[in-house]
Amino acid sequence: MPESFLSGAGLDPVLVPLQAAADKRHQQLTNQQALAEFRKVLARLLEEPYAERMIQARQAVGELGLRLRDNEIQRELWRLRLATSGRSEPIRPGQRLDLSPTPWRWEGLLLDRCSHLLVAAPKVGKSSLGLALVAAWHLGEPTFLDRRLIGPCPPVILAWPDQGEQDCARMIRSAGLLAADGGLLSPPLVALFHTGRPIHLDPEGIERLVEEVRPHHGALVILDSYSAATRPLGLEEASAEFAMPMVELIEALEPHKATLLVIHHRSEEHTSEL
Repeated sequence: MPESFLSGAGLDPVLVPLQAAADKRHQQLTNQQALAEFRKVLARLLEEPYAERMIQARQAVGELGLRLRDNEIQRELWRLRLATSGRSEPIRPGQRLDLSPTPWRWEGLLLDRCSHLLVAAPKVGKSSLGLALVAAWHLGEPTFLDRRLIGPCPPVILAWPDQGEQDCARMIRSAGLLAADGGLLSPPLVALFHTGRPIHLDPEGIERLVEEVRPHHGALVILDSYSAATRPLGLEEASAEFAMPMVELIEALEPHKATLLVIHHRSEEHTSEL
């Protein structure tokens, strides 16, 4: 701390508390300056590939002498993303609208290359519904639950951090999607993540999902559940930040024309803002 009339206060009973308060204030100012510099670094990292963001952010934390855990770094990234998203401008008269059709894959419920949220109470069969849909589609059934299935069944990636391997195997077998050797029936299944081999919606996890989707253009990704996939990030469900991993995932999948089905558990205590 710079020299002042308090420097050398020693054990003076009057000056010691004043010196402590001054030191604390100086440290607060130093931390605020470091945090401001860190946020400038994060602003540049928004343009970096997903896998690089956290690595460089951790490095910046160390260089600036900050004490931030990964979930706090991620919250800073999402706050910055929200703050820099800018104001949306409406379409004005004279501007042409995009009239190209978005085809249904499951009529009235599942749009091709779009993101979908399936919300219901826990343990009512959301995961089984998704698997039954895939099974009917794969078998070439014309309809499922009285709604048309359109086009061939796409490659399917199951990202299920909420389910153990045995539960996954039981449900997959019940849907008729387990091969004779006990493995995934392929096609249509191409990958399975579960609690023992988890995937989460941090930058590394999102990039990992993209790696799985990349060789399977137009894949269907079923994520079960959103709460489990975001739990390690320490986000409050009632906050706007809770939706940011979904935004990041949709953005990352968009170039690969993937269709996303996200399962989310509804509870009486909390209502998601997704």
